[in-house]
Amino acid sequence: MKPSSIVQTILSVSEDAQHGMYFINDEHENFVSYKDFIGRAISLLRLLNRNDVNSGSMLVIQTINPQATLLLIWACFLGGITPVPCAISYSHDHLEFLKVVSKTLSRPQMIFNNRFYMYLAKMARNDDKDISILDKVEIDEDAILNLQPTEIDSVEVEVADIVQRLILFSSGTTGTPKGVVYSDKNLIANISIVSQTIGFSSLDSLMSWLPLNHILGLSLHFIATWNKVNQVVLPTGQFLQDPDSWLKGISRHHITVSVSPNFGYKLCLDKVISENINLSSLRLLIMGAEPTSLQLINDFFERFSRFGLDPNAIATGYGLTEAQMVTMTQVGQKFNTICIDRTHMAIGDTLNLISKNNSNGVKCVSQGAVYNCFSLTIEDEKNRILPEDTIGLVHLAGSSIANSYLTMEGKKSIIGNDQTFNTLDIGFLHKGQLYITGRQKDMIIINGENLFIQDIDYFLETLSDLEGLRAIGVNYKKDDSDKIAILVLEPEKMSLNKQKEIRKKLNVAISRHFTLKVDNILFVDKLLTTTTGKIMRNANFNLYRDHITAKQ
Repeated sequence: MKPSSIVQTILSVSEDAQHGMYFINDEHENFVSYKDFIGRAISLLRLLNRNDVNSGSMLVIQTINPQATLLLIWACFLGGITPVPCAISYSHDHLEFLKVVSKTLSRPQMIFNNRFYMYLAKMARNDDKDISILDKVEIDEDAILNLQPTEIDSVEVEVADIVQRLILFSSGTTGTPKGVVYSDKNLIANISIVSQTIGFSSLDSLMSWLPLNHILGLSLHFIATWNKVNQVVLPTGQFLQDPDSWLKGISRHHITVSVSPNFGYKLCLDKVISENINLSSLRLLIMGAEPTSLQLINDFFERFSRFGLDPNAIATGYGLTEAQMVTMTQVGQKFNTICIDRTHMAIGDTLNLISKNNSNGVKCVSQGAVYNCFSLTIEDEKNRILPEDTIGLVHLAGSSIANSYLTMEGKKSIIGNDQTFNTLDIGFLHKGQLYITGRQKDMIIINGENLFIQDIDYFLETLSDLEGLRAIGVNYKKDDSDKIAILVLEPEKMSLNKQKEIRKKLNVAISRHFTLKVDNILFVDKLLTTTTGKIMRNANFNLYRDHITAKQ
């Protein structure tokens, strides 16, 4: 019988000395069997208890090493403690983020990488800010990594289901950070259905570089554990610096299942130089965590097919923090694509399928059929259910949806008055499969036509006029009208003449393709992204607001 809770999932591998986790650290890696890992988690739980972190506590995790982070999460689960893993950021905003988390959770205990805590303390002193609100647990990350296994019966394991099993905080890019609360029921419902869809066997293995403060990163970890297969854990920071390490890891360990958002595939296209890799073991390579770029899929396969990558191994899927993984295309089969008329993309519009060569065409990639732990409807702004082949808002109901949000103002329900979760994503159902066209907040109306800002991003990725520079679109309101600006990342300062030349080329290319005028093109020295590389559009707009909205 398969485990029915997270703790049962952990306990189910307590005697498995053959399978486990490979932790990569630069050029080195070490293998820890599931049996040893749970023994070390028990040792850590005892250490936490001695430091007054007990059943019912909340523990904010600010560690850097993925092995230490996972040991803490396992120890928390086994001891009835709610883990709250949060991304680490070396920025002045991060201290304020932690203060919001502390106030939201009524001053939880926090565990830090010591060097990172020293950085925060120094920054607080320099800025004359109070750090005492952060209730630090005096356990060093290095001490966690050096713990030896302890017999599981040396502590009392909390096996009961917990309503607040896990809390993950948003980055706060769209406002004040809020916590998403998951129960055992939420997590296991998704883990079990995704496992069935993928169809794991003892021959499978999984590799991930996704951060462990991200629901997809954690879900993949527990999916591998639930199925008792080997998993390879690559630090997110190492992947960002050296995307070669991901593909080399897949090759070296004969990985069969892996996943990345668009950003990861783009990084591989830009930076991978290795020729000595073999990707033929992959039977499933998922593109998830953000809207799918068909051009990116084609470019990635064209580049890496010579290393044995099977085109049918590439799958697309739709998911989000509040609901985990919602859909995925069929394993081992080519995903579907269709082309729709961009002039019929408003909520309530019926699809108009057109030729892929039509200048008004928008290519849409299927995200697959919805998992049976959900019911999915397409609705208008008044919560009226729309028929298939009609554009609308994606609504979800089901056991995988997180319980609630935790905010500074208190607990808020994720489920609306109509008993569904409005994802605020816009899409449609076609032949039983879900297609996503964009986010409601990213839909703009210019010259009477609907446009999604990420369509401009995708177009910018294909432009040779940018000469390899990264650029994104940002949308904003001015004089009650939708406006668009382009931010061009400028790693090295260009001459004014060169900037003028690129501006002219961009204006011409965008006006021809979209029949619209860009209001501003700004050259910047940084673009803000999440830990998975997703563009933080609102944060970038706020960072450069004065320059973007300045009169041209």
